[in-house]
Amino acid sequence: KGLAPNTLSHQVAALSSVLAWEGFDSLSHHPSVRRFLRRATNFCPPVVHRFPTWDLPSVLQALTGPPFDLLKSVSLQMMTFKVALLVAITSARRVLELAAFSIR
Repeated sequence: KGLAPNTLSHQVAALSSVLAWEGFDSLSHHPSVRRFLRRATNFCPPVVHRFPTWDLPSVLQALTGPPFDLLKSVSLQMMTFKVALLVAITSARRVLELAAFSIR
C-alpha cells in the first residue's frame, strides 16, 4: 500500500530542508519531482468527503429536548433512535460495523 500524495509532498518538503539541488530553490521545484507528485495525485486522488460536518454539542442538545426529554412519554421508536445514535457517537466503529445492528 502506497503513501498518500499529501504525505509524499510533506516528505519532499522535509528532504528539501536538508538537500539542495543546484539551480533550484527547493527540491519540490525540480521538474521530475513535480511530475512525480502530480502523477501520484492522479494515481491516488484525495478522498472527497461527501457528508457535511456536524456539531456534536448541537446533536446532544437536541437529544435532551422533545421528544426525548421525558422517558415516560417517549415512544419506543424514539428511544431506540436515541440509544442507537448515542452508541454510534460513543463507539469508534465504522459505518459498516454499525450497520450490522440493522433489523432489515
